[in-house]
Amino acid sequence: VVQESASASVAAPAETSAEPVVTVENAVTEANETTEESAADIADSGKKAASHANKPSWEDVPEEIRLEKMALAVSYLEQVLAQLAPDVTCEAKLENGISILLDGESAGSLIGRRGDTLDALQYLTSMVANRGDKEYVRLTIDTCGYRSKRRKALQELAQRISKNVLRTGRSVALEPMNPYERRIIHSALQGDRYVTTYSEGEEPYRKVIVIPKE
Repeated sequence: VVQESASASVAAPAETSAEPVVTVENAVTEANETTEESAADIADSGKKAASHANKPSWEDVPEEIRLEKMALAVSYLEQVLAQLAPDVTCEAKLENGISILLDGESAGSLIGRRGDTLDALQYLTSMVANRGDKEYVRLTIDTCGYRSKRRKALQELAQRISKNVLRTGRSVALEPMNPYERRIIHSALQGDRYVTTYSEGEEPYRKVIVIPKE
């Protein structure tokens, strides 16, 4: 079982809305414990697409360049880990871009609340590896199987929310999520016969709304 750290994070400001706000953690606890995006959330990936306009897909980047980027990523990450969690090691490979796995007794502490710490490490490491280059290579950092567990939890949440919206006829607003997690929710409900989804709000408080189909 992955234990998420209780490290401090900025709480989302209260929003006035008639829709109930559902958190992933509460929904998963109560239940005992991709794909195409929703058209309404294309703007999320659009921001990234704009920043990498005219850059080749990572599959088109020569292997020697990908290896150089992987070495840069590992070097930077090892420096950070030496300060945060000296016992944690990283293993990198060219898989779906650059895939880095963190392992060690305290690796779980690097996940953070809702994966915030892991996401920050991934973002910074990617910035270092891809800095100033036209050849952008996707980089993913994982530990303790967190990414797959989080994806499964979000997919299960989406199905439970869909049933709740169908039963009550009322829209439901989920907690604020990052673009990656919002896309998981959109994808999970894309083919649903009874509900549809869209995103609203500004980062970092942008959230998914699940509404009944007319």
